[in-house]
Amino acid sequence: SVTASTAVDAPAPQVVVQATAGEVLHVRVGANQVAGVSGDVRVVPGPANDDCVGATPLPLETWIDFNTGEANASSFGWTCAAPTFDDDVWFRVDAQATGPLTVAVEDPANALRHVEVYEGSCAAPVFVACAPAGSTPFARRIVFSALAGERYFIRVNDPNYDADGRILVSEGAAPPEDECTQAAPLVFGDNAV
Repeated sequence: SVTASTAVDAPAPQVVVQATAGEVLHVRVGANQVAGVSGDVRVVPGPANDDCVGATPLPLETWIDFNTGEANASSFGWTCAAPTFDDDVWFRVDAQATGPLTVAVEDPANALRHVEVYEGSCAAPVFVACAPAGSTPFARRIVFSALAGERYFIRVNDPNYDADGRILVSEGAAPPEDECTQAAPLVFGDNAV
């Protein structure tokens, strides 16, 4: 039996429960003594990659779009500076070579996403690196030393509940001019890029 409630004055109240396939859930909706109140009840599953065990496999060198709609908090807490909102989605990548591996997450809405990388397994994840929320607007980038054949799990939080974003994993470090503070100066006339 699961008992959960939400504030009646919330604009779009929601209750999140972990359910098992085939389990019957009963939902009671009350209007807090307000006559004539009506509304809809929507039951939706979370995304397939809502927890580590369902992590979406990522190809190397390809931007992959994602949406964090209906995501829930994972079964364990954040390792590096817990974000305000802990709903998250998971990805995984198998390193092809030993050396730098770069994870980049972009968000057109400039949400303050929090990104963490783990190795090992979902049952016993080992923290590798993070880019805490607020580190760089629009993009979170992590570069870490990977081992060929090792599987890495990438956790991305959702501060806006239903936010679009995209993720890229590439081998090798980001180019030196990848960040504004390291940009190569330009001069009038032709510039080699």
